[in-house]
Amino acid sequence: MKRVLLLDDDIDLCEIMAEMVMEMGALSCQAVNSIKELKLIQEIPTRFDLIFVDMNLGINDLNGIDAYKWLREIGYIGQVTFFSGHDRSHPMIQLAMSLPNASVLEKPPSDSQLENLLR
Repeated sequence: MKRVLLLDDDIDLCEIMAEMVMEMGALSCQAVNSIKELKLIQEIPTRFDLIFVDMNLGINDLNGIDAYKWLREIGYIGQVTFFSGHDRSHPMIQLAMSLPNASVLEKPPSDSQLENLLR
């Protein structure tokens, strides 16, 4: 089973998603709602197997692409899945879909999409 990290500026959504992935069999799940909080977590490269990142992290924070770049800089090589309400033709979504070991899901993701990622 996978160890999951959620990064979304919507605290309520983080809590709901954390519950969902735990019910679907994730080994562990930690939720944070800013890149500042993300940077406080120790041992990210070895602690998580799958990281979900909201594409838009709020007015006062960086975006999901910035979070992805930072995760890669610190040595995380696992799967990053972006959440977004943007259309697939949006430039930021196009960029996210071109990144290595990354995928994009529309918000809100379906149960089956989450289950597939947790396998």
